[in-house]
Amino acid sequence: MADDRPNIILIITDQQRLDTINALGFDYVDTPNLDRLVQEGVTFRNCHVTAPSCASARASLFTGYYPHTTGILKNADTWQHSWVELLNQGGYHCVNVGKMHTFPYDAKCGFHQRYVVENKDRYLEGRYFYDEWDKALRARGLVKQQRELYRKRADYDQCLGAFTWDLPEETHSDNFVGDLAKWWLQNHPARQPLFLQVGFPGPHPPYDPTPRHLKPYLNRDLPLAKLSQDDLDNQPEAFKGMRVHNTEVDHDSVVHQLNPTEEQRLQCHADRREDRRTAQHPRGDRLPRQLDYRVHVRPRRLPDRPRTQPEMDDVRAGCPGAGDHSGAQALCRRARARWPVAVA
Repeated sequence: MADDRPNIILIITDQQRLDTINALGFDYVDTPNLDRLVQEGVTFRNCHVTAPSCASARASLFTGYYPHTTGILKNADTWQHSWVELLNQGGYHCVNVGKMHTFPYDAKCGFHQRYVVENKDRYLEGRYFYDEWDKALRARGLVKQQRELYRKRADYDQCLGAFTWDLPEETHSDNFVGDLAKWWLQNHPARQPLFLQVGFPGPHPPYDPTPRHLKPYLNRDLPLAKLSQDDLDNQPEAFKGMRVHNTEVDHDSVVHQLNPTEEQRLQCHADRREDRRTAQHPRGDRLPRQLDYRVHVRPRRLPDRPRTQPEMDDVRAGCPGAGDHSGAQALCRRARARWPVAVA
């Protein structure tokens, strides 16, 4: 008897804000795939993350419990179990492609197969864990863009974590994950109900668009949230301490500025954005380098609507839209064709 239970595809983008989706009223971004999900699906406008750190939030999502119950309060706290185990026991074939942020990174967590692609920039925990992306770059003789290389830039402390991805476009982390998930769907036989979790590492910093996806935004006016001294003064003490800490440690290749001027926040050195020069790569290759990859922005009132926290992992059971990535778009098409009852 055929098993007619629905297939499930859960796609998670990392630290994507509500105001980066065009169809939700933010017309300064191009997100055709996410727009389609908004138009054909359901949007939760009052959804809040349980914790501002990745592992804690994801553990809550995949267990149904708050961090004070799971005991997973920060990144690198052990996390090896989830409700995926129940799907596994119930006859689903469970596959992960991309980021989950379990710890250890390759913990089974109920999956039959895991193709792990973790943070773009692992500098502390898991620094020498080599994931599928690392191995693919190594096989092509490429060195991944990362903090140790970005630090060699003369303008590193002014970039606020924004750089272009100057290696081949298909090797960008989000393109790699989308293509890997598409490849799996194309080749794996459909013998039982499927649960497929696809975790895109972006837009988590470092902010590293490919030049092609950055180009449409270079001359586009973008909004900038208003900031007052009262906002800063009334933050909890822990937040104030974190602001100072983030100016001292370049987490995720971002060098924060404690008190940037309004001109710095607005202009972002736009007058240098077209200036390019070359930098000597450690392997001896000459790579193009753009001195500043940020764009000119101006104040603009955002539409009145509930906000999610800036650190929220935006979860959508469908295709990501941070750029019209062909791999992710084809992933949805392939899922519908090969797995007829797949949901997206």
